[in-house]
Amino acid sequence: MIKKHAVEGIDAVLYDKPRAGQPRKFNKRQEVHIAAVVCSDPPQGHARWSLSLLKQHSEEKKIVDSISKESLRILLVSQDIKPWKHKMWCIPTIDDAFIKQMEDVLAIYEKSYDPQMSR
Repeated sequence: MIKKHAVEGIDAVLYDKPRAGQPRKFNKRQEVHIAAVVCSDPPQGHARWSLSLLKQHSEEKKIVDSISKESLRILLVSQDIKPWKHKMWCIPTIDDAFIKQMEDVLAIYEKSYDPQMSR
């Protein structure tokens, strides 16, 4: 620490440099699609979406090529999604029409901000 302070200064000792970290495994569209699925009604015969059911559905419907249950758990935690606790908004079924409309909205959010449009 003393050597680092002498060479790089006090900020180098007090603050870590930004790190690249692990690259994202899934894009925002995939994350939103999975979030929409978990907030929809579970499959017939199930009371709620489990990580196993969500993994199976996500891979079968080609939302993702493959995903681990741990990645799903982390995704749900990061989105603060707890459908088993709250039923604030629900999507009865996720059909092709819903997905198209969802992707249209996501396309708008992906556009860069244009200050000319707010006038």
